[in-house]
Parts: sequence; C-alpha cells; structure tokens
Amino acid sequence: MDNKITAIGLAPLHGTVLSIIVGAFAAYSISTFLGLEKFLHDVFRVAIKINQIKVSGSYGLSSYSTYFGGRDEEERTKLVRKLQDLISGDTLTSGPPLENLPTDSSERGAEILKIISAISHHYPFPTRARPHEKGGVEGFQDPVVFRSVDEVEAWIKAVEEINIRVSWAFDNNKGKFNEYIQQFHQREVAEHQKVYGSRRPLAEVFRDSVSPGALQDIQEADKKLTNMGTYDFGTNLVKGFDLAIKEANDIALELKIRLEEYRIAKDHVPKKFWLFFTLGFASFSFLCAVILPMFFLNLPSVIWKGVPVAFYLWSLLLIIIKVVKL
Repeated sequence: MDNKITAIGLAPLHGTVLSIIVGAFAAYSISTFLGLEKFLHDVFRVAIKINQIKVSGSYGLSSYSTYFGGRDEEERTKLVRKLQDLISGDTLTSGPPLENLPTDSSERGAEILKIISAISHHYPFPTRARPHEKGGVEGFQDPVVFRSVDEVEAWIKAVEEINIRVSWAFDNNKGKFNEYIQQFHQREVAEHQKVYGSRRPLAEVFRDSVSPGALQDIQEADKKLTNMGTYDFGTNLVKGFDLAIKEANDIALELKIRLEEYRIAKDHVPKKFWLFFTLGFASFSFLCAVILPMFFLNLPSVIWKGVPVAFYLWSLLLIIIKVVKL
C-alpha cells in the first residue's frame, strides 16, 4: 500500500516535469524547423534572381539546337569548351579534341556569337528560345525553376563552369577576340551594302503616291533600314553576355553563402528518428509514472520510478550534447 501511495503521490510531480520537458522539446523542435524553412526560403529567393537576367539579341540560334534546354551537362561542357577554344584561337582545353575550328576570323566571330546566343538563351539562364515545329526557332519564355537544394547546387556548378572557362578566355585573349568580332561585323556591313547600298530610296519610289506625312514616315524607315548594316550587334551581344555571366556568378556566390547558412541550421534540427523516439519515450514515461499507478496497486517501482528517471536522464543527455555542439 505504501508503494501505491508513493506512486500516486509522485504522479502529479512526474506529470508536471514530463509536461515541462516535452513542451520545451517541442518548442525547440518547432523553432529549429521554422528557422530551417526560413534559410531554405532565402536560398530559393536568391536562386530565382537568375530569371531577371536577359541577354538582348541573338545570332544563329538554330545552329546549336542540340543544346536547347541546356540541361545536358555533357553537351554544355562540350559547347563551353568550343567557345573557349574559339576565343583563345587554339585548342587549349583538356579532353578529347574538338572538331576543326574555323580559320577565317569572320567565321570564327560568327561561330562565337552562335554559341553565346545558345548559352545565354538556355539553362543555366532562363530559356528564351525553342525549336519551331516548322523548322528554325521561336521565342519562348521558360524561367529556371528550383525544386530542391540539389537543383540549386547543380545550377551553381553549371554557372561556375561557364564563368571559369569563358571569363578566362575573355580576359586573356581580348586582342584576338575583338578581332574576330570586328571581322564578323565588317563582313555583315559589306553584305548589307550589297543588298541595300545601291537600291533606290523608298522615298523616291513613293514620292507621288502618298501624303507628306506618310512620306516622312517612309523616309525615317528607310534611314533605319540603311543604318541597320552599321549597327555592331555582335559587340553588343558579347557585352550583354559578359554582363549576364558576371551577374549569374554573383548570384552563385551569394547562393553558396545561403546554402552554408542552411546547412548549419540543418545540423541543429533534431533528426526525425530521435524526435519520434524522444516523444515516444516521453509518452511511455507518462503512462508508467502517471496513468498506471492510478489503476494498479502493486506496480513495481522500476515502472513508476525507473522509467521516468531514465527519461529524465535521456533528456539531460540531449541537453549536454546540444550544449557541446554550440
């Protein structure tokens, strides 16, 4: 009977202590999980900034339709290697030899612009072109979507590969590179002059058949058409691509910081196994120390006393481990 009285007498105390421990453990777990969600949100918030980057203009997109989508890592590596070799003026990259590179400077410039267009319009940048069912390509808006941390890390890897190879080639071969782009521009100007240089001005053709206002609009359109051949879109495309790489690399660097913060926070989140084990242990202790003594007279002390004490020691061990990790 004394055993019964003692068990019942300690039941409220055990109930109070167990409630406090479980409450504190639950509050800590919820707090760490919410904190982890915040860090994960920060990772994705930074990652989607890539969809704000846009390279205006393109050249010969259909030439590299096999790259469309940009998710094929092998295809991307091959294309970036080729771009690096084209800019460098020689086969400098490691790996299997690529196909013969153009020897003509203007052709090399054209090839550079085609690859730049393919890369800048597909992953790891937002997809802005896709094959048309009738041939060629068409404009298409498809942002980069991140569904997991693994996808973010894969995106960082893709950006770093492009940045390391292409930026190195840009910075170490400015003379050759500028020559290729300028030779391409001069070729385009010459071809434009062949088509439009000797034609009769549109204003003369329509002088007697349209109103003065319409004639002025035709003169402006004719002027723009004539000047199109002098616009150095190749240089502007390269500048846009270079800026896009730098902006993407800045995002990648910030993402590395956010991912490290996320991993640190994740290390402080209780593992699900130990979370459920502790909650189960607490429930079992409550059963043994609070519920069973109310129904069983001769309950062994190892049940109403030993089980809750073991749980208290387990809780103390968890606190010590957490303090040591700080």
